[in-house]
Amino acid sequence: MSIRRPPLVLLALSLALSLAATIARAQNQSFTYQGKLAESGAPATGAIDLTVKLFNTDTGGSPIGSQTINGVPLIGGVFTITLNAGGEFTANPFATGADLWVEITVNGQTISPRQKLTVAPMAAFSAAPWVLNGTTLSYTGGNVAIGSSIADRPLTVNAPSFDIFGVRSAQMMSFQADQVTRWHLNLYDPFSAITPSYGLNFSESGVSDFRFFLAKGGNIGIGTPTPTGRLEIASLNDALVIRPPDLSSGQSARIAFKDPDNSTPTTLLLFKDTGFPNLSVNSTTSMPARLGVNTTDPTKALDVRGEIAFGPAGQFSPVGSGAAPARVVFALIDGSNGSIYYADGVTVARTGVGRYTVTFQPSFSSYPAVSITPVTGASGVTATADLLSNVQVTVYLRGTGGLFVDTPFSIFAIGPR
Repeated sequence: MSIRRPPLVLLALSLALSLAATIARAQNQSFTYQGKLAESGAPATGAIDLTVKLFNTDTGGSPIGSQTINGVPLIGGVFTITLNAGGEFTANPFATGADLWVEITVNGQTISPRQKLTVAPMAAFSAAPWVLNGTTLSYTGGNVAIGSSIADRPLTVNAPSFDIFGVRSAQMMSFQADQVTRWHLNLYDPFSAITPSYGLNFSESGVSDFRFFLAKGGNIGIGTPTPTGRLEIASLNDALVIRPPDLSSGQSARIAFKDPDNSTPTTLLLFKDTGFPNLSVNSTTSMPARLGVNTTDPTKALDVRGEIAFGPAGQFSPVGSGAAPARVVFALIDGSNGSIYYADGVTVARTGVGRYTVTFQPSFSSYPAVSITPVTGASGVTATADLLSNVQVTVYLRGTGGLFVDTPFSIFAIGPR
């Protein structure tokens, strides 16, 4: 003979939501479900086996998910269970804000009707201290920590491992001190390539240029998202201003180029404020500075490879006062064999006693003026120039009686380049 037990009745229920997340797995929104069962008008007793299903409709339809919990104790008919810790009803069943219905089966007996759940419990949780306004979540109750139990700043982010933590958003952070100026820290891909080349951009609202951009690979751009060097400044105005805090103190703005060991600089590019925009390149005595123009290997304090022009319109030559770009050549030659003691821009060949061919390298653009002077004990020796051209000149040295003699001589030539 079997004895039929009176049906169980679900007298009341309550719902509380809590966020439960770990770094090791995806975040699931778990919630606590509490109900009270009565049997023959009295609180039910013992342990019960529960199957909970969640629906998006009050009757019919397919469940969103199902979860079974066995051996749930009853205390005064009341049971309390935690649901969805494993994502049985999706990671966040309340994300859409739509109404849901819960169906409870106790010891194989399905209790009808389904109980309606709403998102009101979520709002109650958000209000203390979180505030949910549509899709915006805010918190004004204190500091917040992510990945850390110590919140000593308004926002503390701790990333124990970059493999499992990261900000994946084009708009990462925003700073605003008033209603006009807002600063943004965001990711930006200047090339919009299939393979992203995101850089870190610090920008200002309402300003189109890039205030500070750290490109992929380490280059820094100010005013540009595509720096081609370690630091590139793009500006229509003054690109770089370096000055001491107080120029009236006699200090000078300078750019110092230090040795690789970061010791005292051996070369200074100095901008001296003396009432005039002075510029100088200074150095130590043992390592004199050299400035090259059109050369990467200057041999003198100033080494210019090319033309030099002076005057308000560049109309003057470096030598003389004329407008023609003049060039000067000088050489000191051993007459005994035609070898050169010192020369700048010539080669010499001895063709016979007292006869020499001097070739200009490079040649002049037209005929130069040439002066030849016998030196070192050449009393009574005369020098003449013959067969003069823009390429070379023949030199004759004659002594007493007009005979050719070998003696040292100098040659000086000036002409157009």
